[in-house]
Amino acid sequence: MSESMIGHVTHCVRASEIWYTLERLNATQSRARVLQLRSMLQTLKKGSMSIKEYFIKMKNVADLINVACGHIMADDKLLLYILGGLGNEYDSVVVQLTGRQGSVSLEEAQCMLQTQEMRIEHQIAQVTAEVQGNPSANYTNFRRKNNPQYGQANDAIKKTT
Repeated sequence: MSESMIGHVTHCVRASEIWYTLERLNATQSRARVLQLRSMLQTLKKGSMSIKEYFIKMKNVADLINVACGHIMADDKLLLYILGGLGNEYDSVVVQLTGRQGSVSLEEAQCMLQTQEMRIEHQIAQVTAEVQGNPSANYTNFRRKNNPQYGQANDAIKKTT
């Protein structure tokens, strides 16, 4: 027994009192740990993690909760926590997954979300290539959007010709 635990049982006279005190103390700490882990599961966001990394992290937290509680969390409950931590760019997949009849496996959900992740990365790469490939067109578009008279002057020239 650690020194910190001894302080909790020094007032106990019988062994049964010691066991009861230690059991109660352990239950309180265990309950606090479960609440902390559930809070983490509810608030954890994907952020800059890949879908694969995010799923691993969420599954690890769920496993810790399972050990602390002594029962296994249902996959559909874990999936709701996972979907809740995704950004708006995954909304189309979230709608598909939550609108389905029947349950969806975590593996299937992960596959669908990874496909969306690849699409997002591809779109970002395309936009980046377009921006890097034609900087003068971007400057012209920037001037047109930010200077309302730029378009009016061109319209006046077109009308006179």
